[in-house]
Amino acid sequence: PRSLAAWAATLAQSREISLDSRLFVGAIVTMLVFCGIPWAIALVNRVRTKSGIGLGRPQAVSLAAAAVLGLVLWPPAYELFLFNERIGITTLRLDQLAEVKALVEQLGHVSPAWILVALAIVPGVCEEFFFRGLLFTSLRTVTKPWRTIVATAVLFGLFHVVAGTMLAPERFLPSAFLGLVLGWVRQRTGSVLPCMLLHVVHNGLVL
Repeated sequence: PRSLAAWAATLAQSREISLDSRLFVGAIVTMLVFCGIPWAIALVNRVRTKSGIGLGRPQAVSLAAAAVLGLVLWPPAYELFLFNERIGITTLRLDQLAEVKALVEQLGHVSPAWILVALAIVPGVCEEFFFRGLLFTSLRTVTKPWRTIVATAVLFGLFHVVAGTMLAPERFLPSAFLGLVLGWVRQRTGSVLPCMLLHVVHNGLVL
């Protein structure tokens, strides 16, 4: 599975296929790595979905609060990104910024609904399934809640630093900040579903 995910990730970055196809491959990779493999491991080890992954039904007020948090968290996250620039933590060169601009222009020709599915819904749901689901529960059984929140937030931040084809240290602080809030929500609600909603709303708003 690891070699398959690596192959698919390389294909997702290829310019020889259409952007729609690259988004599709990227979504498949995300589902495989963060949902498919962890789910298979959970099944083999007979992990209960409610207690072991956090897929219990949350209260409606928890979902509403998570949606609101998803709407308001991007300004402080963006300020942390700008703070990185002020202290000199940035890796994006002018040519890379030009590539990003070109990619944004290409996205203008892709269905907005498909963009939200591939870049907001799939990552939000699958990343939370792993980080605030299986991983959070596993760590919570051996350490205190605040340590679990911090540990999963740090790992979440590091993942966004190394994700893709280059290192992006400027993504650590905003991602870790979001991870802290998501971990707090997970601990308070006892469910990963509000975390998924918060993450999806946040990603969708940024897009």
